[in-house]
Amino acid sequence: MIKDSVSIVINQPIEKVFEYVSDIARSKEWQEDLIEAKKTSEGPTGVGTTFTYVRQLLGRKVEAPGQITEYVPNRRWTIESKSGPLQFKGTYALEPGEMGTTMTFSYEGEAGGFFKLAEGVLASTVKKQTQGDFGRLKELLESM
Repeated sequence: MIKDSVSIVINQPIEKVFEYVSDIARSKEWQEDLIEAKKTSEGPTGVGTTFTYVRQLLGRKVEAPGQITEYVPNRRWTIESKSGPLQFKGTYALEPGEMGTTMTFSYEGEAGGFFKLAEGVLASTVKKQTQGDFGRLKELLESM
């Protein structure tokens, strides 16, 4: 099992950070390993919204269909994928503060197949990529 969290402070109001981060289509703008991010359900984003992420992990292309299981505007949203070689759950939690918005991404996942054999390397890679993604996100949002 892979389980960790990463936090960052973004010098922007919580509403702006939430709007940007919860927009599935914009995920490719700040997540380096993401090849494709597509909302697959109709209507506004919220609990029950489905999506597909296609990522490049450890040299392999991984498709992860998922669903939003929690959605509290300007506070938190949780995504889950229960199929494919990586089953995961990730929660983005946002808190307002003096310096802007603190965003924490807490995640856990269960690897299968090839990824199970490389779980230690995968855990390290995911943490490093998430930290890099948060740096890109901070730079993007603070330049807007």
